[in-house]
Amino acid sequence: MIDLHNHIIYGIDDGAKDIKESIEMAKAAQATGVDKIIATPHYKTNSFMSDKEEILHKIEILNQQLQNLNIEIEVKGGQEIHIEPYTLDYLEKGQLLSLADSQYYFLIEPPFKGFPGFIETTIDGFIQEGLQPVIAHPERNDYIRSHPEVLDELVEQGCLLQMNAASILGDYGSLIEKTAQYMIENKKFHLIGSDAHNCNNRVFCIDQCYKRINDETFRKYIKTNAEKVWEGNKKIDNMQYF
Repeated sequence: MIDLHNHIIYGIDDGAKDIKESIEMAKAAQATGVDKIIATPHYKTNSFMSDKEEILHKIEILNQQLQNLNIEIEVKGGQEIHIEPYTLDYLEKGQLLSLADSQYYFLIEPPFKGFPGFIETTIDGFIQEGLQPVIAHPERNDYIRSHPEVLDELVEQGCLLQMNAASILGDYGSLIEKTAQYMIENKKFHLIGSDAHNCNNRVFCIDQCYKRINDETFRKYIKTNAEKVWEGNKKIDNMQYF
């Protein structure tokens, strides 16, 4: 399995503190059936402005350590890019990292509260550049929870939607769990990520989420989409279930 949203890279954001913790997280991921990881440190102004070169350098070190320890997991790079008025400036300056070095898929995160106009502007900016925006955990946004039709609007605009596995498990509370359940029942997403930060309370858990998807065809679609992101050269049909 492929986990394409997590914070396994050490010393960059609020995820793994050091390489030892990164290795422990990789072991935990492997225990759930994950063998490929796309690491997505935060990129947010005045908070965690993760550096592309630092991410890639630390991934190289981590992959070598995992190989030395016979932990059969491969890690590729990415970022969780907070959507803000400056996001397109960062894109233009080349500061943003695509998922799995695809030069196509970009994981972008809306704020947890409200739905400001610059979200739509930012999405349009990525699409106009021929890039594929992937919306991180839309179920965690309060406006979307109150207006689930926005999920359809985002997809019609050209986005892919990535649900957090922990959302359906109730880790963020009942309201988010309810929205995640709606998304599963109505097939309103394209990808699953764990958003793992550690080995304690924010863990690798996409295996448990897949078990909640009863429709085998849809479950296969979600897994195939993750493979397309990993390979980087195949486009996902975002309208297949919309």
